[in-house]
Amino acid sequence: MPQTLDQLAAYEDREYTVQFSGEPARLRGAAVSSDLFPLLGLHAIVGRLFGVQDGIPGAHPVVLSERIWLERFGRRPDVIGQPLVIDGQAHTIVGVAPSELSFPALATNLWTLLSVPSGVGRDGTPRATIFRALGRLTGRATPRDVELAGTQIARRLGDSPVAIRAAFGAGGAVSIRARPLAEEMTADLRPAVYLLCACLGCVLLVSCANVGHLFTSRVIARRNVFAIKRALGAGDARLARETLIEGLRPLALSGALGLLVATCLTRVVPSTLGAEVRRLPGIAIDGSVIAFWMIVTVLVMVLVLLPTVIAVSRKSMSPQLPSGEHGAQAIGPPGRGRTTGPNGNGAGSVLAFGSRSRGEPAASTPG
Repeated sequence: MPQTLDQLAAYEDREYTVQFSGEPARLRGAAVSSDLFPLLGLHAIVGRLFGVQDGIPGAHPVVLSERIWLERFGRRPDVIGQPLVIDGQAHTIVGVAPSELSFPALATNLWTLLSVPSGVGRDGTPRATIFRALGRLTGRATPRDVELAGTQIARRLGDSPVAIRAAFGAGGAVSIRARPLAEEMTADLRPAVYLLCACLGCVLLVSCANVGHLFTSRVIARRNVFAIKRALGAGDARLARETLIEGLRPLALSGALGLLVATCLTRVVPSTLGAEVRRLPGIAIDGSVIAFWMIVTVLVMVLVLLPTVIAVSRKSMSPQLPSGEHGAQAIGPPGRGRTTGPNGNGAGSVLAFGSRSRGEPAASTPG
C-alpha cells in the first residue's frame, strides 16, 4: 500500500482556566502534538513554537495567541520564559503565534502540548484515546487515497483494539474519513455562503431582466429614428451594431465600478468582521476573481443586450415612417400619387428644398 501522508499531527479542542496575575479567566484553546506547528509551516512572532524538543514527558510549554499577548501582556517580549498557571498546572510561555493562525478554532487563544497516554493502563487493561489528526499529503495523493489507506489499516486490526470499538462500535462498519483543511475549517459557513450566492444570482437575473427591458423600451421609443435610417439605406446589421455599442458602454462602466467596490470591500470588511468570520482576512482580488468577474460581465451583457439587438433587427418594429400630429402628412386622393405637405417635419422640409433646387438649378446663386 503506497504511503499517502508525509506528516501527521494530533490535536483536540479544549477549555482552560488560566491565572493572569491572580485573576482567573476561562479561555478557549487547543492541545496539539509537538509536530503540528512544523506541519503547518508557521513561525513565532516572539520566542518559538512547539518542536521536537517539546515532545518529552513532563514538559509543559504553552504558546499564546497574538491577541492574548496584546490584551494580557501588552506585547511585552519579556513574557518568554515566564510561568503561567493553566488548570492548576504551571506552564512555561515559549512563544507567541502569528495572528493568521486560527487553528483548530477561530477563537483559539493558546496552545498546550498534547500528551497521548499509553494504550495500556497501570493495571494492564487496554485503554483508548481518541483525538483528531491533521496530515500533509504526499506527492499526488488525494484525501480519497488517505481514506482508503486508513480504512484498510483499521480493518486489518480487527475488532480487538479498544480504539476500534470506541470509534466505530462493536461490530460496526470501519471507515476512515478525510477532507481538506480548508473545507473542514469552513464547514459551518459553507451552507450560508451557498445560500447567499444563490440569492445574489437571483437578484442578478432580475436586474438583467429589468435593465434589458429598459434598453428594449428605449429602442422602441426611437423607432422613428430607426425607420429613417432604414429609409436611408442602413441595414439590420449596422443598426444592431450601433445599438450594441451604445449598450456596451454603460454596462462595461458598471462592471468596472463593481470591481472597484469589491476591491474596497476586501480592505474594509476584514477589519470589522475579521475576528468573527473565519478566513475572511485572507480574501483578496486575484487573477481567478478577475477572470470570474469578466465571465459574469460578459454574460450580463449578453442577457441584457440580446433582446435589444433582436428588437432592432425586426423590420416589423418600424415598417414605415409613422405619421402623426408633428410629422409629415400625406395629401392627395387615394390610389394616385400623393405628395408630402410640410407641417413642421424636418425631413419633409429637407426633401422639399432638395426637389426645388434640382428643378431650378439656375435660380441658385453661386457663392
